[in-house]
Amino acid sequence: MNTEQLNAIKKRAEKATPGPWKSGEQYEQMEPGYYVASEANGLIVLAEEEGILRKDDVDFIANARQDVPALIAEVEHLVSAIIYACEMISIGESRKANDKLTEAIGIPYDYFEEDDE
Repeated sequence: MNTEQLNAIKKRAEKATPGPWKSGEQYEQMEPGYYVASEANGLIVLAEEEGILRKDDVDFIANARQDVPALIAEVEHLVSAIIYACEMISIGESRKANDKLTEAIGIPYDYFEEDDE
């Protein structure tokens, strides 16, 4: 994924109805069916009355409102760590590069070192 694609996803997420979103079944004026609504303002984001959508799919859609921005932030964080690590390696500071990368991915520095015992 390149920066342009990531920025396009970010813009779509920013333009979507404010979250968090929640999923439910049979909203006030609805026939039986699932819905997704904004907890921020109560707007219905998605509603169906035909029984076509599965509950798991509706839950996925509702959670995407929170999950997509979180994933974007994590990608940006990791890209930043990689750029920093590359800069450190280019000036001979491999330990700083390693520290930044292990912090970014949450794995201790010695995780990949072989046990000498």
